[in-house]
Amino acid sequence: MVDTQNNGYLVGIRCYTYNHAPYIEYALNGFTMQQTNFPFIAMVVDDASTDGEQKVISSYVEKYFDIDDQNVAYQEDSDYAHITFARHKTNRNCFIVVLYLKENHYQKRKGRKKLEYLSQWRDKIKYEALCEGDDYWVDPLKLRQQVDFLETNKDYGLVHTDYQFVDINNNIIPTPDTPLYKNMKRRIKNGYVWGHLLINKGFILTCTVLYKQEFFDNKEKYFIDHGLFLMISRKTKIHYINSKTSSYRRNPQGMMLSSHKTVSDRMRLILLNQLSCYHSAEYATANFYKDDKGHVSIDGHDVTKDPEYKRAKYIGRVFQDPLRGTAGDMWIEENLAFALRRGKNRSFKWGISNKEREQFVELLKTLDLGLEDRLDSKVGLLSGGQRQALTLLMATIKKPQLLLLDEHTAALDPKTAK
Repeated sequence: MVDTQNNGYLVGIRCYTYNHAPYIEYALNGFTMQQTNFPFIAMVVDDASTDGEQKVISSYVEKYFDIDDQNVAYQEDSDYAHITFARHKTNRNCFIVVLYLKENHYQKRKGRKKLEYLSQWRDKIKYEALCEGDDYWVDPLKLRQQVDFLETNKDYGLVHTDYQFVDINNNIIPTPDTPLYKNMKRRIKNGYVWGHLLINKGFILTCTVLYKQEFFDNKEKYFIDHGLFLMISRKTKIHYINSKTSSYRRNPQGMMLSSHKTVSDRMRLILLNQLSCYHSAEYATANFYKDDKGHVSIDGHDVTKDPEYKRAKYIGRVFQDPLRGTAGDMWIEENLAFALRRGKNRSFKWGISNKEREQFVELLKTLDLGLEDRLDSKVGLLSGGQRQALTLLMATIKKPQLLLLDEHTAALDPKTAK
């Protein structure tokens, strides 16, 4: 058997799937049809499906992959999954590993374990693409054109593309008339887009992305969708390719909802949990009132007895009221300077360096509000939306271990909220 852990795949495709028996073959076809000049591996994790999907995947692998090649292919059984690894019969750059999980990790709140299970393949790749089991790719050159762009443009770390919507019968359908999707393409920007992405609804569709693995942080809580793109966009530039490479399925029982009875049941659970405990936890953590019992620990640091100014080094906060998160009588650059020094010891020296001003300008440009040209303007002269956008930058400029958001988009003006 060859050492499959060191085959040097350039790209890994991470595909999480659950109860997608009618659709998963389309996703697998999208992977295997990729025409590349480099090896890539499709990493498929079936989360203990109950609709026969594991049988569909197994039959597909047996038909199209060389599972009898004893020098490459293997199957093994672990305590958490049955694992199959093989090379495609005709597309010799294409490899696959399938993890048939033995229990549903989403229901058991063990979703992050999937990353650990894939580590022996993910740790070796340079780029990672994402596609859930009910979506699929339609362009055989998707991976190649995305890799070519990132290889040529070293200052970019993620590339995404155009897409189309399909229904459960694979018919192309119009863009759904919802706030998220209706103006999604109008919100697209290239370059450093973190601030723009932070204050706007999403404009990157998961099944279209490919990113440099070096920008993926395993310690982050969010490892898919909008949270992942925010994490990556803090560190690098983002680029959009105006070419339809993917089909996004409008499936009433999408992967993340298929473990729940209805969408409304799931949303009700989230809302009840948030309404009942969010504000009390928020204020206790930020130390606006003392804890009656127990301990408060942030990133391994016990801050139970720490005053608010000491806890500030770990916490970023955005209030619903933008007046509470900024100092109105101070300039924009002075507010940002205070945020940059949160948790640091103070000393007598020039307040703001030229290097810091350059940093502030680049951060403010991502908001697309023209504030980068107004560093010496008083914050009190800004609109409520501009002030709240500034507050978001201030809260995250130091990448806090904990970010507390209190209806943070409520004060955004129409231009910013569009």
